[in-house]
Amino acid sequence: MIFTADDQLELQKIYSLIRTEYLVYKQKYSGILSSVHSNHRLKADRFLNFLVLKKQVNELDIIFSKYGLQTSDYNILLEKFGSEPADKKPEGIVSCSKISPVLVNIKDESINSHIHLLPIIESGISTFRINCAFGKHEEWKKMQNNLLKASGLCEKDCTLLFDLAGQKTRIISITDCKGNKLENIRIRKNELLNLGVSEYSKDMESTYLQIGSPENHQLPVEGERVRFDDSKVEAIVSSRTDQNIQIKVIKTSGSGVFLTPGKGVNFPDLKQSSSALTLKDKSDLSFAIRNGDIISFSFTNDQADIDLYHREIKNLSKKSPPVVIKIETQQAVDQLEEILLSCYQFEDVSILLARGDLVSEMGFEQLPAIQKKIVEFTRYAGLPLIIATDVLENLNQNGVPSRSETIDADIALRAEHILLNQGEFTVECIDLLKELRKKSK
Repeated sequence: MIFTADDQLELQKIYSLIRTEYLVYKQKYSGILSSVHSNHRLKADRFLNFLVLKKQVNELDIIFSKYGLQTSDYNILLEKFGSEPADKKPEGIVSCSKISPVLVNIKDESINSHIHLLPIIESGISTFRINCAFGKHEEWKKMQNNLLKASGLCEKDCTLLFDLAGQKTRIISITDCKGNKLENIRIRKNELLNLGVSEYSKDMESTYLQIGSPENHQLPVEGERVRFDDSKVEAIVSSRTDQNIQIKVIKTSGSGVFLTPGKGVNFPDLKQSSSALTLKDKSDLSFAIRNGDIISFSFTNDQADIDLYHREIKNLSKKSPPVVIKIETQQAVDQLEEILLSCYQFEDVSILLARGDLVSEMGFEQLPAIQKKIVEFTRYAGLPLIIATDVLENLNQNGVPSRSETIDADIALRAEHILLNQGEFTVECIDLLKELRKKSK
């Protein structure tokens, strides 16, 4: 292709601008770049180039469109405008050898039996996740032993991922207005509820949800939103005292949604300033390093959180295990560039897109664009991506996939890994994902 003289001049100006902007970015992130692991130096440089080109894409598009070309393929732009040496290209995305293409959440049944793990392992799954928000160390140890037993019977090696709970707010207990403790409650639109961190008191006029996060809990103020169970219920604060708030339900399904103790609570309008690792997380991290193969960190918000994870692991182990950094908050999306660059300090690191909590923070309408952005950014950062939450959930629970979730699963396969819940039809989910992957290739 031959550009006109004017276009060549314009491209030269843009190239000079890109080079200048690249040096600005390199200076901006110099502190982060100084801690990049030797395995990732070329990747970090390429990702910086991508970020710069992303800013200049509109100007480049005007010129390229004259010739019927698009600038959406950043690989082409990186070849033409990037600063990396021609003889030194970073390798493509290399997934952690300890993480299988599909991961499965391990259920409580694994505490007492290995039987239900056998068909899942036989279907090709080798990585199982323990959610450290639930259970105790002795229960997790039993799960580990049963996984070892099942993998031995199947003659296949399996790995265990410990997912630290992080600063997650959950329902502790439910009490009706008469003081009776409830195992669950159906929540309907326009219903009034009381919610707080203290114990139930007799002056409550409506059902009381006692909540708690591990440390430094804050409550939203009047007019701010509250979401439950991955946005299945949305409410707004109608009044507040020092100890609790009254909320009015504004969104839920027509027949209502059942909430139980343990379900998650999100305050999308409230910025939490507490530490990324709680005292419980630090205890669980020590256990996970001794007993697990992969460590996952929840509710990461910025570079400081990742630096903290790195220090804590270094204090506990001479060799860092593979690490997974979860993206599930508004702050993490806002700080995505610096989070991905900070991840390069780990020798082996992957990113997990936790769509449930992300929806609770940012709303359903923003999820498609956010998922697309994270898929794109992790690809050019050369970091493996795990997509989680409700992948083939209808098939998993009921045996039949919906059309929409089949399309969603096909889109999710753009990531290197998918995390499934363990349900009655998990093997069928795995088989469908295999077929979708085969056809997409």
